[in-house]
This record gives sequence, C-alpha cells and structure tokens, in this order.
Amino acid sequence: MKRLLQTIFAAAAVALLTVCAVSCKDTPVDKTKKLSLSKTSVTINAKGQTTEFTIVAKAAWTLTLSGSWITASPTSGTAESTVTVKLTATPNDGEAMRVSTVTISAAGESEPYIFTVNQSGVNTLTGINKWVYETLEKWYYWNDAVKAATLPSNSLAYDEFLNTLLLDLDGAQDDTENPPTIDGNYYANGDRYVYSYILQTSATRAASEETTFGFDIEPFYISKDDANRLGFLVKWVQPDGPADLAGIKRGMWIYQYAGANIYLSQYETFWYQLHYQQGGNTMTLTDDADNEYDLTAASMKVTPILYHDVITSDEGKKVAYLVYNQFERGEVVGRGDGEYDNDLRELFGEFKAAGATELVLDLRYNPGGYVSSCQILTSLSGAVGASDVFAKLLRNDDIREVYNVANPEVANFLDEPNSLGLDKIYVLETSYSASASEMVINALRGVLGDNAIVHIGTKTEGKNVGMDLLEQTVGAYDYEMWPITFKIMNAKDFCNYAGGLTPNYLKNEYWDIINTEGGVLREFGDPEERLLNAALTLIDGGQVVDDTSSRAAQTRAATGATEMKQPAKILNNPRQGGAKYIPNL
Repeated sequence: MKRLLQTIFAAAAVALLTVCAVSCKDTPVDKTKKLSLSKTSVTINAKGQTTEFTIVAKAAWTLTLSGSWITASPTSGTAESTVTVKLTATPNDGEAMRVSTVTISAAGESEPYIFTVNQSGVNTLTGINKWVYETLEKWYYWNDAVKAATLPSNSLAYDEFLNTLLLDLDGAQDDTENPPTIDGNYYANGDRYVYSYILQTSATRAASEETTFGFDIEPFYISKDDANRLGFLVKWVQPDGPADLAGIKRGMWIYQYAGANIYLSQYETFWYQLHYQQGGNTMTLTDDADNEYDLTAASMKVTPILYHDVITSDEGKKVAYLVYNQFERGEVVGRGDGEYDNDLRELFGEFKAAGATELVLDLRYNPGGYVSSCQILTSLSGAVGASDVFAKLLRNDDIREVYNVANPEVANFLDEPNSLGLDKIYVLETSYSASASEMVINALRGVLGDNAIVHIGTKTEGKNVGMDLLEQTVGAYDYEMWPITFKIMNAKDFCNYAGGLTPNYLKNEYWDIINTEGGVLREFGDPEERLLNAALTLIDGGQVVDDTSSRAAQTRAATGATEMKQPAKILNNPRQGGAKYIPNL
C-alpha cells in the first residue's frame, strides 16, 4: 500500500507539473501595475489638516489606515477610474512625530501599494522663533502655507529659522501667473533665496545711519592665464563716504584686497567684508595701476540721491537727471515725511526752476525701499495727481477680515507742487533694479500708458511683492522683521512681472568694457555714458539700437580673455530688494 501511495503521489506530481507547464505557457502573467499614485508620502503639521492624493486605477481597489487619528474618503474605488483620496488628521498633542501607513490593495495584485502620512509634533517653539512663526501665520502673504508647514527645529538661529521655514513652504506661490509670484528669486546656480528677512536691531543706532565703506562693485574675470582670478569694477561711490574720501571713483578697477589677488573661492568672503562691517573696520584695496587705498568703515547718513544735474541735450532740451540709489525715507519726525523725501521735493523744485522739460530717472542700482518714497518720486515726475491710482495692495484673507482692510487697498498719487508733470519719462533700470524701482515703471504706466515710460537697460529683478515692518522685543534684544505681506498692482490691475520688466531698449552699461579694447565705465552725468546717452538720443528724436545680448560674458577685453561666467552665487543683501510699507502712513 505504501508503495502504491508513493506511485500515486508521484504520478500526481508529474501531472501537476505538466498542467503547470501548459498553463504557464498558454496564459501569460499580467505584470501591468493596476494602480498609479500621484505621490507616496506627505508630511502635515501638528494642528490637524486635510491633505489629498490621486489614484488612477485599472482595477478595483480598497484602502485601510493604521492609527485612529486619521480618516480617509473614499476608502474604495472601481476599475478604470481616477479618484482623489482625502486624508484628514486630528491635531497631534504630543511632541513626537506620528506616522500612519495607508495600505491600498488592488484586485489582481498580490502586493499592496503603500502611502505614508507623517504628522509633526505639537509646536514647541520658544522665544524669537515662536514670534516669527506666529507672526507669519497672520501676516505672510501666503499664510495658509505657513499654517500647513512642518516647523524647523527651534534650535536654529532666528534668521536661519525664518529662511528654512519659508524655503520649504509648499504652495507659497501664485500659479496663475507665468512665471509664478514667489517670495524671492534664484541665484545664477539655481539656488533660491527669499526676500523676507529679520534683523536684530540696536536701540542706539540712528535709524537714518548705516555703517559702510560707501561704494559697490561688479565682479569680472580678468585673466586669461588664471581662470579664477577676479577683478572688481567700482559701480558707484557715496559722496563724502570713506571710499570717496580715499579717492576711489566710479569706473576704477580693484585688483587686490589686503595686498593679495582675489579669486572666485574668496568672492563671498570679500563681498561680506565689503557690505557687512562694524565701525572702525579697515580695508586696503589696490587698483590696476598698483595704487593703494586705505578705507575705514564709518557710520553715516547714506542719502539715496547719488547724483543729479540738469543736462542740455544736443537739441537744446533741458533734461533733469537723477541717480536715485534706494527708496529710503531718512529720519522721520513725528508723523511727518522723512528728510530724504523732503530732499527729493526740494530737488524737483530746482529741476523745475531750471526749466527742465524732460526727465531721466536712473534707478539702475536701486533695489527698492519704502512704498511711500516711491509714491512721492512718481508724483513729482509724471502728469498724475491725488485722483489717480498709484497702487493696489493685495493681502491675505486673514488680514483683510481681521483688520477690515479693503481688497485691495488702494493708494493714490499725491498732489506735489514741485511736480514736473511730464507725459513721458525715461527710466534706466537693470537686473539690480527691484521692487519699488519696478513700481515706478508699473505705477506710472497704469495711468500714463505703457508707451509713456521708456525703460532703458536690462530686464529687472521681478519683485512684484512688498513687505510690512513688524517689530518685537524678546529678552534683551529688539528685532524687526520684513516679511512679504502684499502683492502690488497698478491702476490697470497689472502685476504679472515676476519674471522681470523687459526694457524697451536693451542696453548693457558694461558693453564697452566687454567688447572694446580700453573700454571704460563713464561717470554719472557724462552724456556719453551708455544708458544716459540712449535716453538723450531718444529725447532728441534719434534712433537707439538694442545691444545683441543683455549680459555678455563678463571678461575684461583688454586682458585678451575670451569668456567669463559670472560667479554662480552672488549673495543677496537682506537690506536690499524690499518694497517696504509702513501701515497707516
């Protein structure tokens, strides 16, 4: 019997193998995936929120969840369907992150699909970081994205905490625009930076003063034999500042710092030493003729009026010319206007008295500043008045509801007695022009028309958002934070310039230096300076031809070098690029 059973089992085994062989050959296994998920994981905040993902199904499916703190809807679907699954989590009262595994089983597949939900622990922020987060929850333009964010570690320094939080936000952009409006922009190497910033302030520093060497630079590669060696062209010099008193002029070349050549790897350090310093710090620079300049940083009032003149064109026209470097108000007494705002008014009175009938606003290096100062400058320039819309400010829903703010807030131009009242204005702007500088063009075009404002230079930064000043004292320190809190529209509701304003006439001020042996950067006010010359030519009815490239390879032609790529990451000065708004002005 035992041998018979063995024979029967052996025969059955052979039969089974035969059937399997035939079956496997005649019926191919379906290896096609039955489901496709739009994503496989998500991280949500501790407050509890609803998130979602999409399932594209070729077969019927069901899902289950681990953890009683999360629910899903729907929990099943049919074949040949596309379904959005909504996951709703309750608040997490604990400090630790918790995880739920969503298991999705498809008919005809043995292995399930896994979706993971990570929920952060309760907010344990303290001190200044707690204030930063809670303030952004209320005031930030994309505050819903802040509410949904996973919080950075409280161990981060206040400025690093702010940057980390904002750079990681999901949904903090306006996708209806192309390119979308965001908080910040991108470095040449693709890394993103944000405009919003926070500073620890000194109660003893005068609001209208800053510690500075009083000049700025543009980097170039200068050697065909040493590919990483840099030289720096002086762009502007603050009158009566340390650099001016030391003899440094616009258009000079800086070849050495502290007696040594400067290389690409040292660029960021050099930039910081130039722009962030304490009073009494020193710097020794050497030009291309081996002349040395000793500078000592000093605290001073930095007037935004860098240069001004009334130029007579070749056709005898009186042209008011103003180089305005930042929209700063200066010292404010009570609720009056700032001293720099009043300086503008006085200057335009001089323009008017001199018989100026044309205006060139040189904002090529102006990164922005106070909206109120922009309002004054534009009102002094164009044929506009108090009945014309200067700007519309869009805010988040919470601010509009809590503070009963109109949607949008509307600000009009001002009636300025010294206004030139011009129907056409020439504006020089470049990639360094941002925010309130761009607002000059956009605001005036909103009333006078697109052709009334002639933009000469290169494409601008593309900052169509602005900031409010928010202040707080935590412990022994005072802080001021400037987060993005509104978007800026003109009278025609136009605000879609996050990609920058494109010039009417493309002109690169470094063109002669790049392309001409012995080319120089001319002084402000020189009628032969490239950008100003283009404006004067147009004023006299002449023709202006675009440069073939907005920013050619920046290599000093006289060295014989053939190509230069600008240093990939030029650091962003957090005091620049801000359209600042003081509530209830």
